[in-house]
Amino acid sequence: MDSWFFETYLTLNEEEEHKFKEEVKAMEPKEGEKIMEVITSYERKGIELGRKEGIEQGIEQGIALVAKRMLEQGKEVEEVVIFTGLSTDKIERLKEVEIARG
Repeated sequence: MDSWFFETYLTLNEEEEHKFKEEVKAMEPKEGEKIMEVITSYERKGIELGRKEGIEQGIEQGIALVAKRMLEQGKEVEEVVIFTGLSTDKIERLKEVEIARG
């Protein structure tokens, strides 16, 4: 059984997952081991993807925070763009949000 099957078609809620694991336990040991290897691999990929996305979001939030602080200190948009790498449009939106907050 290929991992693409699980990645593409198998999304289980808690009850379904419990039932699936019980069915795997009832299989012949070698067959059950192969299926669990695929699931374990699938879980590792999901965890790795979640970590990468979390890191990316954290970096984006940190850069936005630096940009907000620079704007609060009266830095020009062009200077914020240079130091943060954010687009002028993104900086302008951050500036509008800060102005709206007062």
